[in-house]
Amino acid sequence: MMDTTGQQKVQIMNMLTSWQGKMSLLELQATFHDTLRHDVDYIIYRISLVTDTYGTNTVFS
Repeated sequence: MMDTTGQQKVQIMNMLTSWQGKMSLLELQATFHDTLRHDVDYIIYRISLVTDTYGTNTVFS
């Protein structure tokens, strides 16, 4: 079972995969790990704030 952070990361990857349909998930992950890790973590953090606002109890501590 994944923790909340894992679930959010999967959601992000799924969203980005749908936006970048021609890129495979592995290519996307490699890109993030190499160049955009901080940005992705920030996006996940922002999404966690939004989901907290709407009561899904997604807490990052």
